[in-house]
Amino acid sequence: KQGLHTKDKYLFDEGLLSCIIIHGKYIWLGSSEGTIYILNHKTRTTKEIKGAHRGRIYCIIYVEGKVWTAADNAVIKIWDSKTYLLEQDLEAHDGIVRSLLPFPRKTHTVWSSDSTGRINIWQNYLLKGNIQLGQPIFSMCLDKSAGIVWAGSNGEVIGISVNDRRRISTFKAHRGIVSSLLYLDNRLWSCGFDSINVWSSPDVKEKELQAHTGRIFILAVCKGTSGKKYVWSGSFDKSIIVWDPQDFTLVEMLQGHTDVVHCIVGSSEGICYSASRDKSLIMWLHNDEKQF
Repeated sequence: KQGLHTKDKYLFDEGLLSCIIIHGKYIWLGSSEGTIYILNHKTRTTKEIKGAHRGRIYCIIYVEGKVWTAADNAVIKIWDSKTYLLEQDLEAHDGIVRSLLPFPRKTHTVWSSDSTGRINIWQNYLLKGNIQLGQPIFSMCLDKSAGIVWAGSNGEVIGISVNDRRRISTFKAHRGIVSSLLYLDNRLWSCGFDSINVWSSPDVKEKELQAHTGRIFILAVCKGTSGKKYVWSGSFDKSIIVWDPQDFTLVEMLQGHTDVVHCIVGSSEGICYSASRDKSLIMWLHNDEKQF
């Protein structure tokens, strides 16, 4: 067994915690009540932005000094990461914005997707185009080397060319919503109501992972203290599972939350955070250089 244990736990006042990012010593969390929490994990102090959105905040990303958030009201908000002040509202969606995808640094590009099937393409905060897919998009990830954005819908995964923005692939991936996607080591990982699937190429399933007993909400990459990458999954069953992406083995099942695990994010090597409907944030230490 590897050394995986809870290092710290934080409790928040209102709403389930639905999304999370880390920038330096600050952790930004979005809640179902529209509140943004900003936690300094060095000093353990928290700032709240109440009423940041009307309704649940579904996604949050960091892009070159700014924090982007999106919620039920179809508005994307951009915040200064140092002053926490609202700088801009972006209003070009007709449905709930469910996913924000930042592109590599210095491209100043973000893709946003919504419940109507529209993907907007932003560059330097300006709308540069859109893609109409005709079905809700709940998750996205980027295969940078191939120039493909993978988008998760109702049971399907759609591949979109970054260069000409056309649909190049569609395949059945899950039963129900494709909640989360990630691309790691030339493989696409997806999760839904039924399982975690690993794809070596479109429609070619390399592995199906079934260890959770409820819907899987999130997939994230977190590093151990050795620097090796692991895939973490969070579920309706309140558990977190750590997977080895090289051989797809279950490294460990973590129990620390008392409700649905909605979001996970990796920090420095060996540190990972998870947030839940139980209003708690847990800091985990993953020492993969020591066996117990």
